Amino acid sequence: MLRPRYLESSLLLLAVACQSSGLTPLARPFGGIGSNPHVNVFGSLDRPVEQSSSSLKMGFLEDWISATDESTMKKQNEKYLKDLQVRVERINAMEPSVEELSDEELAAKTVEFQQRIARNEATLDDLLEEAFAVVREAAWRVLEQRHYDVQLIGGMALHDGKLAEMATGEGKTLVATLPCYLNALRPNKTSFVVTVNDYLARRDAEKMGQVHKFLGLTVGLIQGGMKEEERKKNYQCDVVYVTNSELGFDYLRDHLSYTIQGTVLGEAGQLDGFCVVDEADSVLIDEARTPLIISRQIPAPENKYRLAKQIADNLRPNVHYTVDLKNKNVVLNQKGYRDTEKALGIESLFMPTSKGDTAWAPFVSNAVKAKELFNKDVEYTVLFDPLTGDKRGIGIIDAFTGRVLEGRRWSDG
Repeated sequence: MLRPRYLESSLLLLAVACQSSGLTPLARPFGGIGSNPHVNVFGSLDRPVEQSSSSLKMGFLEDWISATDESTMKKQNEKYLKDLQVRVERINAMEPSVEELSDEELAAKTVEFQQRIARNEATLDDLLEEAFAVVREAAWRVLEQRHYDVQLIGGMALHDGKLAEMATGEGKTLVATLPCYLNALRPNKTSFVVTVNDYLARRDAEKMGQVHKFLGLTVGLIQGGMKEEERKKNYQCDVVYVTNSELGFDYLRDHLSYTIQGTVLGEAGQLDGFCVVDEADSVLIDEARTPLIISRQIPAPENKYRLAKQIADNLRPNVHYTVDLKNKNVVLNQKGYRDTEKALGIESLFMPTSKGDTAWAPFVSNAVKAKELFNKDVEYTVLFDPLTGDKRGIGIIDAFTGRVLEGRRWSDG
């Protein structure tokens, strides 16, 4: 099979520095003194900003600031990509010599890189071009997939700790092998590939993990339901594929452990290494709105839930309660409390009816919330066992991605 040298379709790649000063002026007083070039531009307005109240109200100033920031960041981005292109040319120049290496000689490059780092003869940046050339060749031999030039640029952007935006189907998964391999060369450092669900983590580990294994690195996979010892073993690998929720909960559990032996992420439950986050907007923004909480399940009084649902079905909005759709909340009014207490034959929803029992208030409140705020196949769905077809529980649907959030539960019962 001929090696592909060029990518026929266009690729959108956006590299943004995490420490970028592009947005800094928005947090500074206009006309302030500083080295940031934006401040000087803002300070050169014909009239003081304080007098432009009409412009502020109509949004002209905000639009002008946004356009200026966008223009500056675009120039910075173009310069950064131009610098990376020079390194791509050097990587391409190494390709003929790397192609001539045998499988054993190619795999031995990993040991050579590790030794050079251990002897302080080279840094990761010094090894980047040669390491990327080695990974590109390994990917071709194992998967018959060759990294295109734009994918090399994406790998370098990720190694630099930047955001790389690539269109669907243009090889993000393959790109991740480049910085992950390079950063896994450091002694006792792990490269994490964080994705959104168990299927993607397993798929990437099984396919892209072949490249790392070919080059002599160990590959770990973390899945829901794994035992503690199995998790600990996989976290000790050079490259680890894991979902954001599993990694987050393992971190929380490790910090609840009384002994180091009870942790799975390493010494004292600390994350130490390099991390690539797939679908960063979903993981770091959308799903980050839902906090990870460690809790335990308690026996549910089924009769109370059933009776609370019957009562909620008979309560009416704006008569017994008000619905706050914006904050996803329902509040019972005085009539709602009185009619509910009368229906249950109790004095107060907030007092336990017997010793060791719980009050009725949370059951009724949650029943009304479920009635008004949670719709089947919108906020939740019924899960079925794929083998027997029997119902096995409720799955929460992510409002941003439409995916079922495995293992997630709503708070307050």
